[in-house]
Amino acid sequence: MNKFATTAQDGVTFNHLNGQLRIAGPNFFSTVKYQQGREILESSNFVLPKGDVIASVLHACFMQKDFIHTQAAMLFLHQLEKTGFWIYSRVYWTDIGVYTIDEERCAVNEDADEKYKDPKDIPRYLAKEMANGISLSNGVTWSRDGKIRFAPNETYRLGFHNAETLTDDGFAIALLGIEGAKKVAAIVNKFYKRGAYLAEKDFPQAPSSNGVVKKTAAIFCKPDLLVLVGTCEPQLKSSTFGIQKP
Repeated sequence: MNKFATTAQDGVTFNHLNGQLRIAGPNFFSTVKYQQGREILESSNFVLPKGDVIASVLHACFMQKDFIHTQAAMLFLHQLEKTGFWIYSRVYWTDIGVYTIDEERCAVNEDADEKYKDPKDIPRYLAKEMANGISLSNGVTWSRDGKIRFAPNETYRLGFHNAETLTDDGFAIALLGIEGAKKVAAIVNKFYKRGAYLAEKDFPQAPSSNGVVKKTAAIFCKPDLLVLVGTCEPQLKSSTFGIQKP
């Protein structure tokens, strides 16, 4: 079991969608690999923090009056700058667009998950999953269970964004959710002078794609810039935290 790097107070809640979620304490692990973090969280019976949850936590750290002065908020912002946070959704870049899949839809042992093992089969499988999905006005599609999202190429733009363009960007919506993209855009508008940067690969590498690329996602910050990356090497280390199940 990995040791906790630091702790935050128990019972701290933050606003999420139409309710609240509670941070489990101690909640910050020392920097961990993606899969290692998942195993720690699930063995502790915590919820895996997806993009919409990450967005809500960051929004609380910056803007929720009863949260911004808590120890948890200070630790979150420190870790955001120091190591960033894993977003527990897998990202699949294809020739026609980008898919994001909640980690809970994927097997714990990636090599044992036949649905995702052969890259050639990924577009066909995902297209089947999205066949009866729900389409937004901007073209982003949700699967019926909401755990798979697809943003066609024409709905997103990699690179620098301001708050207005980030709110409507297909990749940001697929990874963070509709409300999550709005929350992160509000943070960017008020606190990050250089805006946001959406990248397929670890910033500042130029975005590129060669067939289907299956990777993990993360969010972190640089001076005056918030970075959302859709292709992070899972063997790298980042931070994560526990959310108590409702």
